[in-house]
Amino acid sequence: MHSNIAGSVALMEVMRVQQPMPTLVYASSSSVYGLSRDFPFSEADRADRPASLYAATKRSLELLAHSYFNIYKMSVTGEGCLSVCAGERCLALSSTLASNLRGRGGGGGGTKY
Repeated sequence: MHSNIAGSVALMEVMRVQQPMPTLVYASSSSVYGLSRDFPFSEADRADRPASLYAATKRSLELLAHSYFNIYKMSVTGEGCLSVCAGERCLALSSTLASNLRGRGGGGGGTKY
């Protein structure tokens, strides 16, 4: 829990004073949807019922990132990386992440503030 929350805040605090301010890209998780029975998950789904401490820390990071965007205009992208990844799906995920890091967007990947 400490590294997911305190470590993320420490990183964002260092980033916010840099000129130019770097972009934060972090790994989110479908676990933020917790007890949702809807599948596949959508960014519009509720994410306020975590089923584990891990899920609560990942959701906390999403909320903190949104706050850093609102307060400091920090560019933040949360990538919903999958736990299970094989073959072409891994290549597609890597391509989407690389596109987002270059600022082009990958179509369907992550929440960007």
